[in-house]
Amino acid sequence: MWRATLSAVLGGLILGLIVGVVLGIVGADAAAIQMVAFFSGAILGICVNVFFFKKIIGNKFKDFTLVLVKTEQQPNVAIAGSNNV
Repeated sequence: MWRATLSAVLGGLILGLIVGVVLGIVGADAAAIQMVAFFSGAILGICVNVFFFKKIIGNKFKDFTLVLVKTEQQPNVAIAGSNNV
């Protein structure tokens, strides 16, 4: 877990730096650079965490295996305006 967080933070930092430099050279204003760098870093962080979790879940370690287990069924919820009840 800490590796995924560290990788996401460092990756976001590097991507934000690259995006900031490129947009600064192009002449974008500071608010646009911050917004683009924020969203690109957030998307990269999500992708890194999904990658690490997919890599970890299902691996067999020395004495255990990590799995996802459904614990309870969710009730059917009717959506307003739909005919599914």
